[in-house]
Amino acid sequence: MKEAKRYDKIFKQTIVELHKKGKSISELSSEYGISKQSIGSWVKLTKKVGRIEGEELSYKELLDLRKK
Repeated sequence: MKEAKRYDKIFKQTIVELHKKGKSISELSSEYGISKQSIGSWVKLTKKVGRIEGEELSYKELLDLRKK
């Protein structure tokens, strides 16, 4: 079985920023050799899904709050 690659937080943020600036998930996947599913997950975690006390909340922050 193939071992999963681990990417650091800064690398993931860089890929998400490139996507926000207009690069498609397919382009990023081909260029950096990352699965489309991984990139899609990283993008999803950064999407804003609501507000708490006037501050925007990302999907990841919402999941972290639910765990608490």
